[in-house]
Amino acid sequence: MAYLGYEPSKVAVTVGQGVIDASHIEDASITTADLSNDAVTANKIDDDGTGFQMGSLGLGGAVSGSEKLTVTGTSSFSGAITGNLTGNASGTAATVTGGTQASITSAANLVTVGTIGTGVWNAGAVTSSGSIKGSATGAGRILNETASATNPTLNPRNDESSTGIGGVGSSVYIISNGTTNSTYSGTTATFAGNVKLSSSASVICTDTSDGSDNKMLTIGGGGAVANTGRGAFIDLYGQDHASNAGNLDIVAGDSGRVRVMCGTNAGTTALSVASDGLRHLNFWSITTLESR
Repeated sequence: MAYLGYEPSKVAVTVGQGVIDASHIEDASITTADLSNDAVTANKIDDDGTGFQMGSLGLGGAVSGSEKLTVTGTSSFSGAITGNLTGNASGTAATVTGGTQASITSAANLVTVGTIGTGVWNAGAVTSSGSIKGSATGAGRILNETASATNPTLNPRNDESSTGIGGVGSSVYIISNGTTNSTYSGTTATFAGNVKLSSSASVICTDTSDGSDNKMLTIGGGGAVANTGRGAFIDLYGQDHASNAGNLDIVAGDSGRVRVMCGTNAGTTALSVASDGLRHLNFWSITTLESR
């Protein structure tokens, strides 16, 4: 097509001010337009300071469904974000206000957590790859190790890893400096050493009350009681026992005898009753005692 002079697209068209305004441009009549760099400024978008609103906006991707703003790709925000945030977020600091515990559905791979003032673990296990311990000197510690009869995993003091409570199966062990002190299995307690009572009026008795003293207390020299094949034992019966009310039974083992001793250390046998029932008296000891 021939033109007189230059083609229209090759020259600039200058229109006087106010000749073409919004009333002369039909909706959707401009499909593309090139704007100079920084031509659109904040005061041109919001010239009266009342804000700029649009139905929805997609940056780097299309808006989907009822979303008002869709940002696809990495984004940075210098101000506060109000509302729910979905997707990944990174930064050096984040403050969540007004969020309840139920609002946080999951949080994985937290490298560090600051001071937690108060809180309740409602459900699920707390798993740690290391130990959990108190920060105070002498506070307790939970070790992430295999518990045993000599390796405690619950330490009363965080600076004493070999002293505390261990366990094997259903048995609980009290461990002192890597050595088993006592074992608790079911209703049985086993002590590795001596049992000393510090009270000036110590008592070993059953838990019955006056008028209902119907239990018995047995002390045995072997690994079982009420069996002379295992050694000697003593039975002490309460006053209300059904069959042996108030009895004190001193029973020797099959190969032993009942002896009453006196004197220093090993002592001298004052009375001895053999398994055949024969009584043997040390008359010299009796005479000596009577002369006193």
